[in-house]
Amino acid sequence: TAQIYIDGFYVGTVQDAGRTPDGLNVAAGWHRVEFRAPGFETPAINLTIEANRTLNYQGALKPIRP
Repeated sequence: TAQIYIDGFYVGTVQDAGRTPDGLNVAAGWHRVEFRAPGFETPAINLTIEANRTLNYQGALKPIRP
């Protein structure tokens, strides 16, 4: 149920991205990707997408500790 934000803009959920064989289509260049879910830390990655290339990312959200 985590939401995906690219460059500060909501692009869908992790489930949405997994429903298509191509995942998300992102323009070539530098991007900041965040995964947000209530009660969890918000991991962010900075990456550079190359034209006509596929990039896979796998991670796990960590619960926020009180």
